[in-house]
Amino acid sequence: MKYVTEPLRRSAERARQVLESLANYARAAGAAAWSSLCKASATIDTCSPFSRALGAARALLAVGLLGTILATPRGQLFFRSDNYPDGVVCDRLLSDASLFCIFRGDQQPFAYVVTIAVLVIVVWGVRPMLSALPHAWVAWSFNHSTPIPDGGDQVASVLTLFFVPLLLLDRRRSHWDVDETYGVRHHAVRRTAWAAIVMVWIQVSVIYFHAAIGKLPVAEWSDGTVLWYWIQDPTFGPPAALRAVMAAGLGTLVGTVTVTYAVLLLEIALGAALIVRSALRTGLLVAGLLFHLANAVVFGLWSFLLSMSAALIIYLVRPGDVLTPPPPRPPESYFPAPREAAVAAPATTEGA
Repeated sequence: MKYVTEPLRRSAERARQVLESLANYARAAGAAAWSSLCKASATIDTCSPFSRALGAARALLAVGLLGTILATPRGQLFFRSDNYPDGVVCDRLLSDASLFCIFRGDQQPFAYVVTIAVLVIVVWGVRPMLSALPHAWVAWSFNHSTPIPDGGDQVASVLTLFFVPLLLLDRRRSHWDVDETYGVRHHAVRRTAWAAIVMVWIQVSVIYFHAAIGKLPVAEWSDGTVLWYWIQDPTFGPPAALRAVMAAGLGTLVGTVTVTYAVLLLEIALGAALIVRSALRTGLLVAGLLFHLANAVVFGLWSFLLSMSAALIIYLVRPGDVLTPPPPRPPESYFPAPREAAVAAPATTEGA
């Protein structure tokens, strides 16, 4: 009988130990989750999402669209064709609500005036609560009605729309001001504002993940040679002088494959920045801004640079992050205090 019960007893003991280990892991995980929840709740209650980073993002989006409208001739911006005789696309869903479809033809200059006025107010930053909806409307109208869609305009249209529920709760006189009343706002307001800004973060993360994953099925991206073909393109490639310089670096297989895969890895890293700590986000912010600046210089994507810079700032500069340098040290802290000279005891003459 002992030979039968002893294996059963040992099996039961091992099962009990496994269950105890699982229970310990569950308690530890629960404690960690509770601690994270408490930290998140404390952050929501103390760190205002109505930050200057939000103001900078809005201003960059407005400057991007403002530059496009002011620097591009109207005949090129709203290109006339057989499908669109007046150059405005008004046959899409909800086109009747577009500013450029309401005022078209001879009335189009009025749409320009309204758009420029709204964008100037947004850059100025006055009363973001009141300018949120007009900004979203003109950004959506332009992206919806232009016959030549641009990635930067699409990003601006989406982000300004996502900003609306957040900015409707913003009581600041200017989006350049520090929010000094956040601590006394109702908890429902604070949680709603945080939910809105988290949705913006998720959207930007999806943009970068989609940008990376969407390239993988393309053969030239997979084999790492796509940049070589792009710099040779006479329409979208860089200027001739810059093309010669880039060809020297990308003219080898090692060079073009390295840069191509570095782009993919950076986009994946930016997509994953949703869940990384502050120090890593700062490095990714710098890398992302330099990446889009390089695209603007090489391929002329200046409005896209401004839109994605806005997206990176609101995505990677989180409420509570400290980006300002520490205060300067006082001058005396750079030099050690002089040591007091040791005073030698006078020699005694006793016994001399």
